[in-house]
Amino acid sequence: MPNPSTDSEGFGIRAKSFPDGPIGYTAGSASASVPGRRFSVMYAIVKVGGKQYRVEQGDSLLVDRMPEDEGAKVTLEPLLLAPDGKDEAVFGKGDLDKVKVEATVSGHLRGPKIHIVKFKPKRGYKRRQGHRSELTRLEIGDIGLLGRKPTTAEKPAPAKPAKKESDGS
Repeated sequence: MPNPSTDSEGFGIRAKSFPDGPIGYTAGSASASVPGRRFSVMYAIVKVGGKQYRVEQGDSLLVDRMPEDEGAKVTLEPLLLAPDGKDEAVFGKGDLDKVKVEATVSGHLRGPKIHIVKFKPKRGYKRRQGHRSELTRLEIGDIGLLGRKPTTAEKPAPAKPAKKESDGS
C-alpha cells in the first residue's frame, strides 16, 4: 500500500495544487514544468551591439548605447524567428531577409556604478577604477515576416522561339 504522503512513484513529494495552476506555472507558460517559458507567442532572437537577446512584441530591452535619438525607430538584425505555434522556426539566411523586428528608442540612461579594485598585499599596490555603462532602452514594437506584395497582372515572360541551326551544306 503506497504511503499517502508520497506521490504515485514513491518519491516522497506530493504535487500541490493552487487555484492559479501547479507550482512553477506562470500565465502563458509553455508547460508547467518550465517556469517562465511562454507558448503560442512569437519571439525572435536578435543581435544588437554584438550581443544576442530573446525578444517578444511589447518587451523592453536594455542594450549598449545606440547613436539614434529618443523616439527613433530602429530595425534589429534577426538571427531566429519562432512563430506562434503555427509554423516552424525561421533561421536560414534567405528566410531571415524576410523577417522584420522593429523597435523604438525610448530613452538613454546610465547603468549602475561598477567598482574595480586591484590590491596586492605587502607590496603597496592599490588601484581603484570604476565606470558606468552608457545604455539605451528599446521597446520592441513589431515582429513579423514580410509577405510578398502581390503585383497587378504579373505575367510570365514570353518564350523566345528557338533558332534553327543550319548545317552549312
